[in-house]
Amino acid sequence: MVKGIEGALTPGQSVFQQRSLKSWRLENAVQPPHSLIIQTMDQQVSARARSPVELQSLSVELFIVFVALANSGPNGISVFDVTEYMLATRQSYNLLFSIPALWTQVYSTLSNPNNVVDLLTGMGRAIRYSGELPLTLRLKIDTEITRDHLNSITRHIFVSGSKWQHMYVTFRAQSPEFCVQNWIPQLWKVTRDANPTTTPFTNVRTLSLDALARAAIGFRGQRARCDVGSWPLWQLFPNLRRLLLLSLDFGSVRMLTTQLAISSLQELTLSGYFYESVPYMVRELLANTPQLKMLRLSVREETIYPASDWTLKPLRHAALEELHLIGNLDFIVRQLRPLECPSLSRLCLGNFARGDASGSSIVAEVSAMVTRSLCQLETLELDWFDMPSYDMVRLLIGLPRLRSVKLCFRDMQPNDSLFATLFRMSADASFLQQMDSFQVLSNMVPFESSSLVESFAKFVEDPRRGGDGPFAPLRVATLKLGNNLVYSLS
Repeated sequence: MVKGIEGALTPGQSVFQQRSLKSWRLENAVQPPHSLIIQTMDQQVSARARSPVELQSLSVELFIVFVALANSGPNGISVFDVTEYMLATRQSYNLLFSIPALWTQVYSTLSNPNNVVDLLTGMGRAIRYSGELPLTLRLKIDTEITRDHLNSITRHIFVSGSKWQHMYVTFRAQSPEFCVQNWIPQLWKVTRDANPTTTPFTNVRTLSLDALARAAIGFRGQRARCDVGSWPLWQLFPNLRRLLLLSLDFGSVRMLTTQLAISSLQELTLSGYFYESVPYMVRELLANTPQLKMLRLSVREETIYPASDWTLKPLRHAALEELHLIGNLDFIVRQLRPLECPSLSRLCLGNFARGDASGSSIVAEVSAMVTRSLCQLETLELDWFDMPSYDMVRLLIGLPRLRSVKLCFRDMQPNDSLFATLFRMSADASFLQQMDSFQVLSNMVPFESSSLVESFAKFVEDPRRGGDGPFAPLRVATLKLGNNLVYSLS
């Protein structure tokens, strides 16, 4: 395995696999001549002759089973792991070259600028030995690479553009600012230089750019403003299905909605800081993505472009099934207002701001949107909406088809009447009739919580919700106060 390249096994692999493979790692081995490999193997065999269980002792058939097991994790194994496996037995060197499925995953962490050459070598092997199979790139940049390094990486990706199916790029704390800002523009540049009218990335289905480590506490000064409004996303990736742009500083957001006009897009996740945005961002995003089934939008901060059109124009979107909105109350209410989504079955809302009078307004907007849409909302998740109990109950009354409810509060008081009110409302057989999962979390632990736990238990242990009444049996019920799980029914 090449130093500095991340070749760790995936989480789905066992400790036995990890330990067995570690015993065969030869430091700084890229791909020496075949004769040198055989000589090295002979030396290893002599040195380890007394070891009872080594990969060399396996038959070719068992060795392939071993490698297949290692490749059965969620993400498979990287080409850098396969390079190591080739050193395990005399037969493995040529044998592994003949299995294209082992050469489709390029996982790497650049922790040193010198690793760039090794990364490009790994990409080259994946391209050569994967046959007709598509490739996946998982790249983490955690070092001060130069612009020339960035150009070399994007050029290699471009040359094999039709091979790539999934691309995940993570910009860690030590990655330079220009790397985040120019990843997409540089891919576009090499594409245009080669052919101004076509793109090689027609087979890319997933694209993820993640700058979470740079945006984390302690690195706030390193946030890089990205002019995403000028990123030619639909021109580069016309058949994209999943797009994740995470923890970015989005500039020119009013133009981004046009760049995301990808008709094949089914899942879109955007999170970070949004500048020069439009008042009804969700509406504009949905208007340009007719096949979108899931939208996640997390807005830490937003500024509205001064010349924005504030005219409320209703939008009907037939495909959307899941909507996740995180922001301040004004943002959330504003985004719900124009929507009509008849297929919506899951709604998840998170309120960033403290002290928002979040009761009546959010209840009214959610209820109005569901009524307009004529949708059968089955899952509701509310985070940090510290609304009065009567507002919460009023909201739940208007959503009779709910199967799963998850509520997260900043601070529940010991005398909170929510659970007692829910118990009383259960006298009406139509109240949350189909609910089979009820989860509640309070970030703060009340000084005296016993009454809260008792009222929760009384509601969820109601015999009418245990299979003996008009309600669906509760299969999951949890109450968590701070880090303590104080009640669990499952």
